[in-house]
Amino acid sequence: MNAGIEELEKSLSVEQRRLSEYKRELDRLEEKRPIVIENIQETESKVFEIEDAIAVLKKFNRGDGE
Repeated sequence: MNAGIEELEKSLSVEQRRLSEYKRELDRLEEKRPIVIENIQETESKVFEIEDAIAVLKKFNRGDGE
């Protein structure tokens, strides 16, 4: 009986440590979230600018061929 209790206590300790690690990881991710959102927005803006530049260049290129 005592061996079973000890085994459960070890399992409890392992799971509590795992839970604590997951919570710390979540905290770190939540701290990074605003930075990641800003990076996404900046990159989306650059993508739109490049797409617009390509569209303009293609339009000029079509005009040269006519």
